[in-house]
Amino acid sequence: MTMVDVPLGDITAEQTQVLLNPPVGTSPSIAVLSSIGDTTVAFQQLSTSELLGALRGNSETAKFALTAVVECCREDSENYSKLTADDDIFTHLKSLLIRGDVDPFTKGKAAYLLTGIMSHAPGKYGEDTNDFSAVKAVTESLTSGNSSTLGQLEGLCNLLKIPTFREAVLNVPGSVQVLLSVNANSASQTLYRAVFCLWLLSSGTGLTNSARRVAELIKSILGSCRSEKVVRVALMALRNFIKDETMVLAIVEAGVLGTVQGLEYEKWRDSELYAEIKDLAACLASEQSTHSSVAAYEKELETNELMPGYLHSERFWLDNVGKFDKEDFGAIRKLTSLLSSSNPTTLCLACGDLGEFARLHPLGKSVIGKLHAKAKVMQLMQHNDRQVAREALLCVQKMMLNQSSLSKMEAK
Repeated sequence: MTMVDVPLGDITAEQTQVLLNPPVGTSPSIAVLSSIGDTTVAFQQLSTSELLGALRGNSETAKFALTAVVECCREDSENYSKLTADDDIFTHLKSLLIRGDVDPFTKGKAAYLLTGIMSHAPGKYGEDTNDFSAVKAVTESLTSGNSSTLGQLEGLCNLLKIPTFREAVLNVPGSVQVLLSVNANSASQTLYRAVFCLWLLSSGTGLTNSARRVAELIKSILGSCRSEKVVRVALMALRNFIKDETMVLAIVEAGVLGTVQGLEYEKWRDSELYAEIKDLAACLASEQSTHSSVAAYEKELETNELMPGYLHSERFWLDNVGKFDKEDFGAIRKLTSLLSSSNPTTLCLACGDLGEFARLHPLGKSVIGKLHAKAKVMQLMQHNDRQVAREALLCVQKMMLNQSSLSKMEAK
């Protein structure tokens, strides 16, 4: 699938309502743009001055005109040629993004059309001069305004289609946050734009500083969304991300493999999707075998902050517990020091890992005793965070009881 082959969207219920109800007083040449069928001829016959007049009209007229023009451009991208030649239209659309009296829906359409103009004339907006100030300014307006999440993502999506624009977009504070703050339970149109943006960025290094958040977002989307186009593009993004060392480690640690493997048991209309899922799962399994090592665990320990994922699973400890002997159990010493962390997540994971080490390693309880870790864990049983207190209790139980006793407790 090439970049230009990826469809950009379904018509939402609100959009349908707008198109079916042209405001009173809308000129016939504008109203006809919402007609069923090919509107290219009608759009090309429309003068830019008439279009600009509609965009400058009252809020309802502007909303209708923007929605109709966006659909015309979606149906035939050649229609952008009329818009790229008129700087007044660009200036007005840009002003709509920062005005406080414009509703989120209208801002979203303005964002789509504005960034669509820029992506269809990249030379005019920086590619020829290497001056991407316009790209930066529009991105700032996108991320700081009150556009809907869908509107923001559509705008970013259009800009990120142009490789030379990407650095300028990512350098704007808040642009990555817009991508990574998407709720996995959002509508499929929103999720599609989000994963499409991630795919556009997956061949570069622009998201490596947010690698773990990217991995967690893709995992959560694949775990909850069953839209085939969303799943397919998410898989495409993952396939590119695993080529980067930082990204693949984050993907492994986030436990994305299990989520992808689960997709094999879902029902998909497109039979080819099963092959794509199976192939990617095999690639992820190979990467997990390579990166889910004690070395990866030690690397995370060096950050003094533990993050949920495969490195803190029972499976990891079953496979690797015998490899923690080196340097006089140096990794376990470091893990014990993290019991003084102020981060509840780190405390929970440290307790869980120490409990697994004590349970599975032949010398686990002896090493734990020499490091005085049990006393520190027992103090955490009184922690204000209930989850920390719970994990501390479970850890102490694993330190004190033998395997047969633990098995009986878990069976109850």
